[in-house]
Amino acid sequence: MSSRRPAYASLARTPARSGEWHIQPVPETGPRAALPLRQQGGALGSTTRRETRSSAESSAFGNALPWRRDTATYPASMRHDLDVVAHVPPGGAGAVSAQDGRTIAWLDGGDPGGYPVIGLHGTPGCRLSRWPDDSVYAEAGVRYVTTDRAGYGLSDRHVGRRVADEPQDVIAVADALGFGRFSIVGGSGGGPHALACAALIGERLDRVACQSSLAPLGERGLSRQQWLAGMDEEIAAELSWAEAGEAVLTQQMELAQARMQRRIIEEPGALLGPDANVGDVFFLQRPEVIEVFQRIIAEQARHGVGGVVDDTLAFAWEWGFDLANIRIPVLLTYGDADTSCPAAHGRFLAAAIPGAEVVATAGGGHFDADPRGDILRTQTWLRTGAFPRA
Repeated sequence: MSSRRPAYASLARTPARSGEWHIQPVPETGPRAALPLRQQGGALGSTTRRETRSSAESSAFGNALPWRRDTATYPASMRHDLDVVAHVPPGGAGAVSAQDGRTIAWLDGGDPGGYPVIGLHGTPGCRLSRWPDDSVYAEAGVRYVTTDRAGYGLSDRHVGRRVADEPQDVIAVADALGFGRFSIVGGSGGGPHALACAALIGERLDRVACQSSLAPLGERGLSRQQWLAGMDEEIAAELSWAEAGEAVLTQQMELAQARMQRRIIEEPGALLGPDANVGDVFFLQRPEVIEVFQRIIAEQARHGVGGVVDDTLAFAWEWGFDLANIRIPVLLTYGDADTSCPAAHGRFLAAAIPGAEVVATAGGGHFDADPRGDILRTQTWLRTGAFPRA
């Protein structure tokens, strides 16, 4: 149902620095951050539609979500966990407590003085879902923060969550980091969550990039048949597991996690299943991508498969918001040969999101053939609202 791997703009990197991990003090009014995005290979603009939109409207969330603003350093045990998992980006790492007491963890990199962007990883995934070379984010002029969404990595599970619950966690991180205005990028299973932020956060959010995303299922989305058409059989099976109940879904996701851990070592090109786009297979066989996914796959299920279970259930239910209520600029990218999130999903979102700027790549898969170029284009658009000049 969600892709078996995080979107590439969500790849991890091997930055350089570890040490004390501090959560920065939170100002009385703080902004938010943006997310990581990805697009399908090839030249930008195959079927691009550009439309102007009205300025962002306030929402019920606004600037005053009831998150605790107290901060604290990581305990020694968590600092050790982070150090073992991977090198930390130049910006470091941190965590914040939500009002309900859950921990939300993040990695902070890119340009320390750059425009803030928060990246939402795919399903499954974790905060390590970012490109290995952190300089690409600095080159784009952004401070790039990736989070562990609820239930993944070092973040606590949020049982029973809906897609519409993500904005509260994003705001908690943005407030903890002192962000004012910011943008978000979400790829694959992070796409619906990025769109929830676009619909619900309000004026603090400038732009959202949604890459290779799933569409809603049911009354406000695609029919079951449309939703599954063209999807790899291993990924499509997740919907049936969700319909069978959480116990069945959990058992099957534990098997899927073990399969991912085995494949990334023995057959990385098969990570997205037997029907994956050939471009995605080549992408997954790149040495730097294999190294990154080895870290991501181990870390995403550090405390079990609760994150992917909750994501899968949330995708099978009503998302909890209306796409028609989105009033900020959205960049929607997808490949028409994607077997993880098939083209019907992208086409539905393109029609449903008011004024979306759409880039559909003929023959494109789940990942972009030029990840660095895609990151630069996407992050620059998130920062400025325009693509960089060639």
